Amino acid sequence: MARTHVRLPGRKNTDVARGLWFKCNGCERLIFSRDLEENARVCPHCDHHLMVGARRRVEMVFDRGSFVPTPTRLLPLDPLSFEDSRGYRERLEESGARSGLDEAVLRGHARLGGIQVMVAVMDFTFMGGSMGSVVGEAISRSALEAAGRGIPLVIFCASGGARMQEGMISLMQMVKTAAAVGELQESGVPFVSVLTHPTTGGVAASFAMLADVILAEKGALVGFAGPRVIEQTVRQRLPEGFQSAEFCLERGMVDAVVQRRDLRGRLIRIVRFLTGLVPRSIDTVKHRERRSAAPARRATETYSCSTSEERNVAGVDAAALECQRIYGAGYLVKAEHRAGRVPVPRPDRQGRGGPEAVGASNTDPWDVVRMARHRARPRFLFYVEEIFDDFLELRGDRLYGDDSAIVGGFARLDGVPLMLIGHNRGGTPGDGRATNSGMPHPEGIRKSLRLMKLAEKFNLPVVTMVDTPGAYPGVGAEERGQALAIAENLREMVSLGTPVLSVVIGEGGSGGALSLAVADTVLMMENSTFSVISPEGCAAILWRDQSKARQAARALKLTAPELLEIGLVDEVVPEPPGGAHQDPAAAAAVLHDHVAAHLGRLLGADIDGLVEARLDKYSRVGVFEEVV
Repeated sequence: MARTHVRLPGRKNTDVARGLWFKCNGCERLIFSRDLEENARVCPHCDHHLMVGARRRVEMVFDRGSFVPTPTRLLPLDPLSFEDSRGYRERLEESGARSGLDEAVLRGHARLGGIQVMVAVMDFTFMGGSMGSVVGEAISRSALEAAGRGIPLVIFCASGGARMQEGMISLMQMVKTAAAVGELQESGVPFVSVLTHPTTGGVAASFAMLADVILAEKGALVGFAGPRVIEQTVRQRLPEGFQSAEFCLERGMVDAVVQRRDLRGRLIRIVRFLTGLVPRSIDTVKHRERRSAAPARRATETYSCSTSEERNVAGVDAAALECQRIYGAGYLVKAEHRAGRVPVPRPDRQGRGGPEAVGASNTDPWDVVRMARHRARPRFLFYVEEIFDDFLELRGDRLYGDDSAIVGGFARLDGVPLMLIGHNRGGTPGDGRATNSGMPHPEGIRKSLRLMKLAEKFNLPVVTMVDTPGAYPGVGAEERGQALAIAENLREMVSLGTPVLSVVIGEGGSGGALSLAVADTVLMMENSTFSVISPEGCAAILWRDQSKARQAARALKLTAPELLEIGLVDEVVPEPPGGAHQDPAAAAAVLHDHVAAHLGRLLGADIDGLVEARLDKYSRVGVFEEVV
């Protein structure tokens, strides 16, 4: 915590400046620093819990002298060469000097009441505890090592969310950590998460909310969208105590709110209860071998989508014949869906499209953002009508209600039955208001997961279409568990036992978009975007000037060709000149051929192999330097 300089009448201010006194953020009274430390950095006057660094947290909670830090150092890089008002590397150096850490998480193993545990403690003083490649890798390794050793995992969370300076690479750490936690949970090893002030954004919406037991420290801010974002977005005055730990407890999001002085004892009791459930032996050798089979790779080498045949019109027919073999004579291929279509390109080993694919573009990224948001751009329900047949909508999350921002149900693609799910932005201003412009509430995200699990049960492939500014940042959404809904989608989609194909057709905004975009194959339309944050939001935070949105759009690398080059999407779907809104029918025809070709390939694949490849793909996302 930064030292607070206050000037008191009749008293010199030097003692405060020297750190002898601290000013409480709760009651604004001065506290003698030694008294504050002896009271575990809790104000003795008002019981306000001040922030605690990672090393101090370890000293407070775990058995004295038992903590052994992991010897391998993971050092952050600058994959986007990001510049705002200051350089990313400069911010990293400053945070390292302030926190005494290489990154925003300290990990290792320790004893807790005599029980051996894996430990990961986040530190907010390092760039607001934001999650980039290193934090994602550290959390994932901690989860997998806990599974491999059969010892509980305890994570202390303190974060503002995904790290903007690493763009979409940081957003993908949400999937990576959720996947690792999924494997941990499948192994039967306990995972306890402690939410400290603050736990928000991409950390809350991934591993933090996926634990077997979730504790929150008294007064901690917990949620997906921060209070300032909510107030600025929806112009709502937030109620007293909104998104506090106590707020989350009342709404069933955490198991308990614990005073800091009671935290160690509570954790010991929980771990003792849970360790009786740990299996005697855990087989995670296969995953460890997969992780160590190849050296760490840069994001541009993360994965590719090469195939064994050219994706041309004949290739679409071959895929159709394969589908006919699988589904029988009832599979019908419409002649109009085969004749006169443009060839579908085959990505090469670098993940770039073939001769007919879209490669590097000279279009300014900000212009692409505007095109993705164009009022006349074809939206999900248009493609439902143009590309698919026999759509039968299924509604409701079976928990709270229905959400028109996400629409899903059974459909057929040239006779092939599947589960179709997409963001619904509406076609008119009135529709947009009714559907929150495609920004889903938790019940919409939970509905999508219910439909995916239904598809898995009945062996139906899943096709999703992504087009949203982001998850809805409102009071009701937070009350109903927005972060947990996103986190559960990420965890379940990465291991869903059925083929998953995702297409970004417009705007891919942060976690709300990612909750439908974890897939075996991810396509992006030429003038779509996918980003950790909107350019305006990035500019407001880093430049402190929303007018710098054009510069932010360039820095974030959010266009389809840029993300293809980085290796985060598999193919770019061409659009008519000037954008899909210039000729929606032609755009739908091209999209149909790409979806049909890729879906045909996925339907012919072994399901276990698909899931294994999907897990491997997301576990390798990240850019960092490893120093041993």
